Amino acid sequence: VMNENRILTSLPSNVNILKFYNYFETRNHLWMIFEFCPGGDLYSLLNADKVSLNLVQGQLNEQTARLFGIEILNGLGHLFSNEIIYCDLKPSTILLNEYSKLKLSDFGVAWKTSDFMNPSKDSQSPSKQGSPFYMAPELF
Repeated sequence: VMNENRILTSLPSNVNILKFYNYFETRNHLWMIFEFCPGGDLYSLLNADKVSLNLVQGQLNEQTARLFGIEILNGLGHLFSNEIIYCDLKPSTILLNEYSKLKLSDFGVAWKTSDFMNPSKDSQSPSKQGSPFYMAPELF
């Protein structure tokens, strides 16, 4: 959680990255305040009613897939330009806001490139973190 907070507080705003507003601690909890995304996640969207979601034979139509691809690449490009490795890119970590804009979320296992170059003794090793099928190629 603290790694996610550290990355999000230093990351400039981008339309395809979940907006982080603030955090605060109480005696027993750490509260993080993010942008509200009522559209759910991409995983749920792909598994929902295929007819009402403009899906053809269980797949996104080409126009929608292209738009989603562009938005994902825009978010990843923003992270890359800010030297952040997003280690857990998968459909369940991609959220949709009220305008169906995709937002990359869940930076708990993301790492700054500098963490690989100068790992601190008390920090967790950044190597091979994330869901096995969705790990960042930079980790290998």
